[in-house]
Amino acid sequence: MKTRLIIFTMMLGLIFACSKDDGPAPDAKTEVQKSGAKEISGFAFRAATNEALTIDVLGTIDQQAKMINLTVPSATDVSALVPEIVISEKAVIDPNGMGNFDDLSSYTVTAEDGSKATYQVAVIIEPSNAKQILSFRFLAIEVDGVAVDISGEIDVKNKTINVTMPPGSDITALEPSLEISAEASIDPEGPEDFTDPVNYTISAGDGTTDTYSVVVSVQLSQKEILLLISVANPVNTIGWSEDKNLNEFERVVLDGNGKVTALHLFDVGIELLPQEIGQLSRLEFLNLGRNDLEALPKEIGQLSNLEELILRKNIFESLPKEIGQLSNLQTLDLGRNILESIPQEIGLLSNL
Repeated sequence: MKTRLIIFTMMLGLIFACSKDDGPAPDAKTEVQKSGAKEISGFAFRAATNEALTIDVLGTIDQQAKMINLTVPSATDVSALVPEIVISEKAVIDPNGMGNFDDLSSYTVTAEDGSKATYQVAVIIEPSNAKQILSFRFLAIEVDGVAVDISGEIDVKNKTINVTMPPGSDITALEPSLEISAEASIDPEGPEDFTDPVNYTISAGDGTTDTYSVVVSVQLSQKEILLLISVANPVNTIGWSEDKNLNEFERVVLDGNGKVTALHLFDVGIELLPQEIGQLSRLEFLNLGRNDLEALPKEIGQLSNLEELILRKNIFESLPKEIGQLSNLQTLDLGRNILESIPQEIGLLSNL
């Protein structure tokens, strides 16, 4: 009996010894360390995911100040941009996805251990260097009793604008309506005296400038144009004079608005036709036969309503190519001249 008790005690000892060698008790807890990393290490707007951009824009990150700065090209719509954000492993960020960057934006990064870091994101739109006058008009100008807008012809390369006003216009206090580049400003503003050229300075958003010179000219009246023809040919026999009204001019046909529609200048001693003839926009019939004309001004091509042109019995050696612009011309008489060639543009006269 005593021997059995000793053996039983030894076996119990061995069992407890084995249990200790197997490790801690099954209900013991082991603590796992969670990450406290909560950085934004990358912030960008990619062109591939933002229609408003044509290039990738990378942010500059100040980790100490928790500040991210990005500069996007001028005129970029920053109200709906999708950022690409790189954060610490096991961290999460809020918000996530498309955002409005019109103002300063906040992003909070939460680490695995629950600690947080908040970053401020500032998006700056690069100032524009655009500085153009896109349109230049005088509004509600009366022409033949009708209010119309008069637009200027803009030469962007040479920075000039030319405006032609109707006969009799007062150009000493005109206020133009202008359209300029976005973000740009213009000086001067308001009414101006356009008797002499007026310079307009356009300042872009980035501070650079361009200067446009605006020249406003007043069209001659119908009477003034005809008197120029008379003055240019001092030995003429037309019989026009300043002291007569236009409706008293011989060899002239007017329409109901007092516009010249026909000139019968056959055999009246004309040697020179001034360029202002092109301003007789309603002219349909022009007879210059049996004079001593050697050339036509290129402005003859401006007579878009001309249907009949008689040049018989002059001394033309050539014609200007602009004659091809007379799209309504039906009759062209070139007989009894000394023409050596005819411009190929005559082939454009489809109604001839």
